[in-house]
Amino acid sequence: MAKRGLDYYGILGLTKSASDSEIKEAYRNLSLQYNPERNNDPNLQDLFCLVGEAYEVVSKPLLKSIYDHYGEAGLKKGALTPVGFHPPWLYHGEPLKTFKKFFGTANPYADLMYCMKDQIAVFKASKVEDVRVKEQSYERELELTLEEVYRGTMKKLKIERQAFDDDYVTTHLKEKVICIKIKPGMPSGSRIVFQNVGDEGPCISPGDLVIITKDLPHPKFKRDGVNLHMEVTLDLYQSLEKLIVELNTLDDRVIRFAITDVISAGFLKVVHGEGMPYVEDPNKKGDLIIKFEVSMPSYIEDSKRKKLIQALLTDEDQAETPEGLYRLWLAAKLKRNVRPLSKKGKRPVKSAVEDVQDQGEEQGQEDDLVASAIGGTAELCKDVPINKDSLYKL
Repeated sequence: MAKRGLDYYGILGLTKSASDSEIKEAYRNLSLQYNPERNNDPNLQDLFCLVGEAYEVVSKPLLKSIYDHYGEAGLKKGALTPVGFHPPWLYHGEPLKTFKKFFGTANPYADLMYCMKDQIAVFKASKVEDVRVKEQSYERELELTLEEVYRGTMKKLKIERQAFDDDYVTTHLKEKVICIKIKPGMPSGSRIVFQNVGDEGPCISPGDLVIITKDLPHPKFKRDGVNLHMEVTLDLYQSLEKLIVELNTLDDRVIRFAITDVISAGFLKVVHGEGMPYVEDPNKKGDLIIKFEVSMPSYIEDSKRKKLIQALLTDEDQAETPEGLYRLWLAAKLKRNVRPLSKKGKRPVKSAVEDVQDQGEEQGQEDDLVASAIGGTAELCKDVPINKDSLYKL
């Protein structure tokens, strides 16, 4: 025979054969009797805690069964059950938490609500309903993928709440499933309110549940209101070609569009109508804004570099156009920064092409070319080879 330890039945003044209603009645009386706030006696705290612990054990069939077979020691060290090993159980040590779970409130005068015989009528009466204090609303965060927000979806959320039993006297923790409708294009941080789904009890009416949406980060797109942003880095050769860009959208469509402009660092391509839907009108959508960056090569063979610079040099009558300015800047950048390695491979040597560079050209003039070239939208010049079939997938 296992050592019994604490006599939970004795603490509640019950026998092992006590019914569920007798267990509830015993706890109700003793928890009110030993509530330190009601009696203004801090010495009753230990008794109040023991009553709460005893009720937590004998009111739950599984814990009660383990206690009946193995006593307190088996309950708190773990025991073998027909469905497997049950881990050790320890009381949380918060008797007011047990009290609130039972009464639906931490108010030590909760028993005053039991003074009327027809309790169901009491809780349904409008005058009494006005007396009860509404429980404070509580918030839950709901994370959504960008695809879910784009299409719209229905999410289910399981919550636990203190709700009345059939006798409208005691409360128990019960599960409730709520359905949350996510509209296409719903902004991150939207608040969806479900009224009267919180805890309830003799002295409190159910509070509200507030769902707050949160967009999860996306590996490709960044959301800004109804617009979508993405960044793409091209190498030098791709930036000089006419590109046909292929892109998978959030709703699994494939779109293609051509870019015939000179692509410089910071170049923006706006694809209208491929952003997020408007909440008020899902058929209307924002824009997709693609920002391009150009990655300069760290090394180019000298012969290829000469040909590339020669191709970029423009005629005088074209020098003032955005395309011409950009090509001059790019040629100057190649002369200055992209040089073949020395035989030792430690430092760049001076290129032969640099020997023919205009001696009067200064760094400040090159910077002016950069400032003028950015934002140029002219078509790529015929001097630069173009692969019209070039396809770039994003």
